[in-house]
Amino acid sequence: MRKKGILIPCVFFLLQACCNGPMAPLAKELKSYGYTLYEPPRTNRGPGWTFRMVRTFDGRTVPMTVCENLYPDVDLVDGNLSLPQLSTKSTVDGSVAVDFLEGLLKDIGGAKASLSANSIKKLTISWGQVSSKELPEERKFTEKGEIRAIGAPCAAVLKELKDRGELAGNLFIVQQAILANELSYETSDDSGKKGELKASLKKLLNFEANAKATEITQTSLQIKEPRYIGYIAIALLEWAPTGLLGPESAKLYGRRLSPDELAKITQ
Repeated sequence: MRKKGILIPCVFFLLQACCNGPMAPLAKELKSYGYTLYEPPRTNRGPGWTFRMVRTFDGRTVPMTVCENLYPDVDLVDGNLSLPQLSTKSTVDGSVAVDFLEGLLKDIGGAKASLSANSIKKLTISWGQVSSKELPEERKFTEKGEIRAIGAPCAAVLKELKDRGELAGNLFIVQQAILANELSYETSDDSGKKGELKASLKKLLNFEANAKATEITQTSLQIKEPRYIGYIAIALLEWAPTGLLGPESAKLYGRRLSPDELAKITQ
């Protein structure tokens, strides 16, 4: 029997089209450039990432990975958008700040427990230099449709979705994204400011050995690990295999979505 679990290996996280919490200033600044905020930032959600929206048991609408990269062998290019250094600082719950560092810490749960044991409830994040990345022009597509060869795994998933009538209307591809090259963390609780920590913030978080985290003071650190913080998505309208250049070649039709349109989708 053919497996229906082709979409199961995925990662759930909140994809904020609009944000009213501590990330609101950053969301507002990104929106002014036409980008939607990722919350939390991620290392592997750049141009080419393909996802669909699903409803969770608690009623939230969240993205589910359809395939990691529509064009796995294509090098990204620098975007045309010239971005200043983000001046925005975000003060978030310690547990949220820890989630931002997924893949860099030895133990996410242990890091959260260490912050709690030291009465660190809030961390302030400063965003360093940012840049925009996008797919090369020969890989982009519009409502008019363009013939594009995509990765075999993605083609298999798209074929299954098309056969089930679930392709158009709920499939999205990141075409452009904003990359933050570094983050700075600092405690914003009295315990940290008064020097009452049992260990430095870096030691409390317990980074992996290869993580590029540098202690600045006992209560602050700098992390030079790129993270995507914002994106522009294309709604896939149709995928029509041509058979001209192999099974992965097809005509792709898509329409760029504004942050407000994405906000309606995620409500």
